[in-house]
Amino acid sequence: MKKLLTLVMTAALILTLSSIFASAADTIDPDGYKFDIKTINGKVENEIGIIITSQDAIASANLNWPVIIICEKVSDNVYKVKQDPILPKGTAPSLTLNKDEIIIAIHSSSSDITQKEQYKNVEQKVAASNVKPGMYFTFEGIDLEKGTVNNGKAICSAKAPENVPGESSKPAESSEASSAASSAAASSAAPQEESNGTSSIAASAASSSGVTSEIEAESGLSTTTIIIIIAAVVVVVAVVGIILAKKKK
Repeated sequence: MKKLLTLVMTAALILTLSSIFASAADTIDPDGYKFDIKTINGKVENEIGIIITSQDAIASANLNWPVIIICEKVSDNVYKVKQDPILPKGTAPSLTLNKDEIIIAIHSSSSDITQKEQYKNVEQKVAASNVKPGMYFTFEGIDLEKGTVNNGKAICSAKAPENVPGESSKPAESSEASSAASSAAASSAAPQEESNGTSSIAASAASSSGVTSEIEAESGLSTTTIIIIIAAVVVVVAVVGIILAKKKK
């Protein structure tokens, strides 16, 4: 029996550690990251990044496989991310660029950063996938008005650059974390006429959602990974409890 319990505990710990390492390997913080930009209003090719500034350029840009980041202008050479990145699905999404909006498209044929020797742009693709709404881009070696690029860099930041009118210096918050916070607030405001048991369950669920979202926002772990970790911890605690109970007998 003791051997079985030991095996269960070991498996749970290995599962937890594997989930953490796998998630960490696939996560690159885009804050401060410099994305390489090859051209403006050109065509997406293997392992490059481009910027699109016009609606006419979208049709010929080959947007089937890059990560697509839509930004709006907030100041000279400063653009703000409007929404979550559009991840590649093999078909070009239907996009409409409004005035003072641009698209940053980052391509790689892999999303596995352990293959960076074979796919030189894979780290940039992973970083682009982690960009959040409310982040900012500034540009070096890029003239959007003239459509020229000279060793171009699109630099991402969580905070607004200094001296940008009307923009808060507060770091960008992930849309998932914001949504979870709103859900938690709504749950806590539920009618008091519910029974104590139902209210406790609702409060517990809201609290769990908030904790999970906070962990995800701070650590970069996916929700699935966090659930696996929590499940593994519960298994370990349960096994330890069983062992202690048997020792008392």
